[in-house]
Amino acid sequence: MLSTLRFIVEHPLNRQHKLSAIRRWLSWQIGSRLVPGPVAVNFVNKTKLLVAPGMTGATGNIYTGLHEFYDMAFALHLLRRDDVFVDVGANVGVYTVLASSVEAKSISIEPINDAFDQLMLNVHLNDICDWVDPRRIGVGSKKGTLKFTSALDTTNHVVDGEEETKTEVVKLM
Repeated sequence: MLSTLRFIVEHPLNRQHKLSAIRRWLSWQIGSRLVPGPVAVNFVNKTKLLVAPGMTGATGNIYTGLHEFYDMAFALHLLRRDDVFVDVGANVGVYTVLASSVEAKSISIEPINDAFDQLMLNVHLNDICDWVDPRRIGVGSKKGTLKFTSALDTTNHVVDGEEETKTEVVKLM
């Protein structure tokens, strides 16, 4: 918890507003325990994100505005209307929603069923179906079967042949 709070107050968008940032964190911690299920929260350029407890990347945006500040700020400043953004490993669609906020089109690739379903909820919540080409697939350098972890939120990854894992794994062809 201490490392999370340190990340929040040292975040570039929070350095001048540390108390407000801590208040947002505390509000989410209390509110997410009182309201069961996902909640629509404001994001960038009038978009919203559907966020539930345990969504590390998505909740980071509640606390900081832009969880991955440098990458997200770069995308916001670089992308223009009708550009095509490829969101590989889209997870719940934070970058997809970010790209659509500047009217860029997205090809959103997410192989994990639960994350893909959340991605689609965020696409529908923001009414960006015309801007997003969602694909429930895994991608790689060659055709074959991949094993993915599926219960690690933003840290889901391909499981190589030697890796020991204590979490759920899915196979994709």
